[in-house]
Amino acid sequence: MHSILKIRLGMVARVAVKPSLNRVQSPKFSFAAYARSMSTGAHQKSSSPSIPEPSQGVPVDVKAYYIARGIEIVRLHGKLYPSCKQEYQPKSVTITVNETLNQHISIFSYGSVVLFNIPEEDHGIHIRKINELSILPFSEVMVHSDSYKLLVHENLEAPSVIHNAHMNIRSLNSSNITIVSVVMAQTVALDYYAGNVAKMVEKFAAMNTNIQEAGKFTTVKETDLYKMVASNNSVFTNVLSKLGFFEGTDVAWENAEYTTTWEALRKEFELDSRYNDLSLKLNIINEDARFFLSVLQHQKSSKLEWIIIILIAGEMIIG
Repeated sequence: MHSILKIRLGMVARVAVKPSLNRVQSPKFSFAAYARSMSTGAHQKSSSPSIPEPSQGVPVDVKAYYIARGIEIVRLHGKLYPSCKQEYQPKSVTITVNETLNQHISIFSYGSVVLFNIPEEDHGIHIRKINELSILPFSEVMVHSDSYKLLVHENLEAPSVIHNAHMNIRSLNSSNITIVSVVMAQTVALDYYAGNVAKMVEKFAAMNTNIQEAGKFTTVKETDLYKMVASNNSVFTNVLSKLGFFEGTDVAWENAEYTTTWEALRKEFELDSRYNDLSLKLNIINEDARFFLSVLQHQKSSKLEWIIIILIAGEMIIG
């Protein structure tokens, strides 16, 4: 049994120290000014003369927040922004605040909000307003956020070009808004779940250390293990069903140009590799939690057997 435990403990220890594939995250934030620096992506700046210099484009600042477990987007039409144009998607609604200034807000049913060109000082106003229709909103310290920059070039030959810290697009039309907002919404939601999994890994690491030192399950509670298994299952369900992580968008499916933009932006934000890293950790945590539960059950059975033996022995002595 001890040798099996050492193998299991080694597996979890390796997961606990595995470097994260995630981009730089913002697990805590305030609604004050926030600047984001991106690491160099897979798409390098093109040297083609047909691509305008970044300074020639119209800048559009994008910032995404994961603010709640869910948002009632169906009630938005009459409740919030009643005078603004609204465009509904299966999991989101995009509100045009000011088309001339490229100001839009995409709100997702699973709790993400993506702001396009909204002044930084107004972010808190919009977030608080949207929180009126939020389901289990997070406290400010739990909100995850991420930023990106778009540059609009009307004469751009390619549909989009991704540089080290921004993306050039031909126009900020509804299709590009949809693609950018979906990727940004998913990345901040994924950051949130990755943070939860990291906490579970830490708990398991501490649990394993205690077991390793004591040589028995003195500090492990069965209810804690059940909670961890349930949390793992919840993350899988939310990422796959609510976020629609592998569903794509209708825009990308119907137009080859937008498919290129969709795939390049997902690669830029490393969504697939981050999801794979998350899945690996969840699988190992889930497997080890079930293993520990089986050991606890075995211990219970052993105790019961000893109780029966003692009772029988006592009965024989009395008899």
